[in-house]
Amino acid sequence: MIYSRRYSRNFVPLKQDNQKHNLDFRPSLGRCVIEIKDNKGKITLYAQGIKPKNDYYLELIGFEKGNIKNASLGKFNVDSYGKGEFSVYFDPDNIGNNKIEDFNVISVMVKEDNDISSALVGYIENEIDWEDSYRQNAIINIPKEDCGCIEKPEDDKENEDNNNNQDKEENEDNNNNQDKEENDKTELEQGLIDKEEGLLEREKGLIDREKGLTNREENNIRLPLDEYEKNLKNKLDNLAEKEKGLAEKEQGLLEKERALREGFLPTDDKEIREKELELIKKEMELIKIEQELINRERNLIRTNPTSDRERGLIEKEKGILEREQGLLEREKGLIEKEKGLLEIEKGIREKNKYTKKDVEEKTSHETFKEMLNNIKRNMLNIENFKTEEKGNKNVNYIKNNNAIMTPFVNSDENIKWYRISPYELTSLTEDSHKYSNNPFVFTSYKKYKHLMLGVDDSKEEESYILAIPCRYEKDFSISSLEKFLPIDNGVSIQNIDNGEYGYRIVKL
Repeated sequence: MIYSRRYSRNFVPLKQDNQKHNLDFRPSLGRCVIEIKDNKGKITLYAQGIKPKNDYYLELIGFEKGNIKNASLGKFNVDSYGKGEFSVYFDPDNIGNNKIEDFNVISVMVKEDNDISSALVGYIENEIDWEDSYRQNAIINIPKEDCGCIEKPEDDKENEDNNNNQDKEENEDNNNNQDKEENDKTELEQGLIDKEEGLLEREKGLIDREKGLTNREENNIRLPLDEYEKNLKNKLDNLAEKEKGLAEKEQGLLEKERALREGFLPTDDKEIREKELELIKKEMELIKIEQELINRERNLIRTNPTSDRERGLIEKEKGILEREQGLLEREKGLIEKEKGLLEIEKGIREKNKYTKKDVEEKTSHETFKEMLNNIKRNMLNIENFKTEEKGNKNVNYIKNNNAIMTPFVNSDENIKWYRISPYELTSLTEDSHKYSNNPFVFTSYKKYKHLMLGVDDSKEEESYILAIPCRYEKDFSISSLEKFLPIDNGVSIQNIDNGEYGYRIVKL
């Protein structure tokens, strides 16, 4: 590299050369600034991440046709935090009888009797393999601690004086041209000085930024090992719970799909049935994607980065993962929207199946539908209740807290009807639990937003009846729920037509 003697400034990055001199697992690093102004040179070096126990020296090394040139500029001190700063002035034309252009390697070096190795190294141009040749051929000089600059030999000083006298005589012969050149030189120097001040301010800002980052990292309080392991375990446990919920959701979808295919659910429209199966298929695909995202998140949590580069890659992967999770939530929302549209379509198709005459003849049906609409608008969504608020409640709790229903025209006065949810079936009787997971019961509850519990206390021991809202079908296939009680329960069971509103009845 060619350096201008009037003004030049070059930055040389320093990187880790030998890991044994590192302060910790992070790689050491540094930077070197070589500055020349008016034939005066200055080298400034800043480094961090080096062990503070060794004595380091700043070494310039050069290779030319197999010959090695080296010069030690002084001792490089490192504090207890692994940081060090160094600055020294030099003569660009006389650094150990060599010019600055002769050197192409800068090293922060350890020089001991049994150890000559480099902690940091920087290359002015191309990287070269220099250490073996250096150990064999270089002159190993350990400068004194007070070495701050390199003086010029006397012979060079005399030559420089002679040259200056000769230049002075030549300048006196060319006074007219010199005035113009001096003016140009003054303007150029002023521009260079302004540029230099700007670069110095920029360099100072960069160094202050590096110091701030280093201090921030040093001031970070590391968690104790037991607390770190506890946090890690909590994160992994949360992921495991999330996976468990996905597995249960997947099982529910499989049960619903099986019920649809085998005809257990009351869907007599083939096109609607196919659309419901298609939605189930989409939900199953989303569950698989979510399980894959959980596995990726688990791997990221368990990864312990050992370098800044690995930390950066992990943070980048976390960002990608969060973006994919956002897209997944968007897909879930679209599926929920499709479900709502499907429910609207099903309601429109059911409405169109019956003529105006049928509606007028069966006014109890209209009453029933109005009751259902009121329930949908006014009842609290039982799904949103916390399970700990409703779980494990007995019949007395239901009688004291649940809404009383009067759906039948001719109702048995000994039986009182209470609105319940499938979850409350898990704690009533020994046989009631199986109906809480029954696909028909669950689907009816989803569609009509309620179930009913009938309590008959006319005898010494209370008896209970489960009523599931639905419409009558002659070919209904669930034997345990074959008994059907219409809203107008004065209608003979033999005269009930398909589409009559009422309840499937089972004793608990």
